[in-house]
Amino acid sequence: MKISQKQADKTVKILFRVLAVLFVCAAVFLSVSFIVTRDKDGSSAAGDISAASTPDSSSAGEVSAAVTVTDKEKNSSAAGTVSAYSSQTGTSSETTSAEETPATELTTTATEQTTTTTEQTTTTTEQTTATTEQTTTTEQTTTATEQTTTTEQTTTTTKQTTTSSETTSAEVQTEKETGKEPERSGSKRINVNCVLQNPELPTGCEITALTMLLNYHGFNADKLTLAREYLPKEPFHYKDGKLYGADFRTTFAGDPEDKNSYGCYAPCIVTTANKYLAANGSEKKASDTSGTDLDTLLSTYIDNDIPVLIWITSNGLLPSRLTTTWITPSGDTVQWRANEHCVVLTGYDTDNGLIYVSDSMAGLTSFDYDTLNTRFIEMGSQSVKIV
Repeated sequence: MKISQKQADKTVKILFRVLAVLFVCAAVFLSVSFIVTRDKDGSSAAGDISAASTPDSSSAGEVSAAVTVTDKEKNSSAAGTVSAYSSQTGTSSETTSAEETPATELTTTATEQTTTTTEQTTTTTEQTTATTEQTTTTEQTTTATEQTTTTEQTTTTTKQTTTSSETTSAEVQTEKETGKEPERSGSKRINVNCVLQNPELPTGCEITALTMLLNYHGFNADKLTLAREYLPKEPFHYKDGKLYGADFRTTFAGDPEDKNSYGCYAPCIVTTANKYLAANGSEKKASDTSGTDLDTLLSTYIDNDIPVLIWITSNGLLPSRLTTTWITPSGDTVQWRANEHCVVLTGYDTDNGLIYVSDSMAGLTSFDYDTLNTRFIEMGSQSVKIV
């Protein structure tokens, strides 16, 4: 668009220059005609008229030359044409009457006015072109600004969306990391026949609880048989004034038929159960599920009719405490927790906040959920299943 506008401006300038020259020629022609008309009555003026015709021809040649000059010479050529015409008019004034001078001055003034008008028009055109270019630039700038604003808004929206997506993902991840199970409602209770440990096994709660669990799975297990033939155990003895005994994690410390004995933990019962299952040709296996929280045990096993052994405390869930210390065959020093007890977990009642167990000392009973869970954790969250 800029190139076309410039060409148009040049064309306008040329046209105005041509019109100016033509106007000058017309003025000359009218002046000569006026002189000829006035001098027709005198014969002495014939020579003067003939002389006046010669300058006219010369002016025409100069006009023709002015039209063919290059663009760079337009302004100087036009000025030269006006100057030349003034000189020729002065020559004619000397051979004719003095009355011709006012006409010549008028012609010159008209030419100058025309030239001034042409320059003013050109200036106006250039200003208009500049204004148009400025307007176009302004519009482009405005468009660019609007596009930038739109881009920024889009970016902001994307960031907000991304932030929203990231927040949602973080919430989901947090829920997964907590490992919390959905809250249960109602109640569930598995029918597990209770076997009491006393009077035969005063410290045999673990082996008695295993007896109940095996019988639930269809076996005809006997607590005394399990205690005497399948349960690994080791008696205490003193040496050099130091007490030596079993590692109760893997071996019963003492004898469950002895009231002065202690007990055992989950690994020892797993060994006992698998030894019995193998001896009876069963494909079922006992496994240590210690470390599993109470809620997971309820949802994973109890809800699927699979009772499990858990370690809590005796005498109505009294707090446990560390008591006797001794040295194991491997040289490790271990310390016993008083009030240790093992029961069969059989169900729950969420409406009343209860946990059902089959207890070798208390029978089929229930305990407060929170208290039992606290004791369960105190004893290391130990549990055993058979499947």
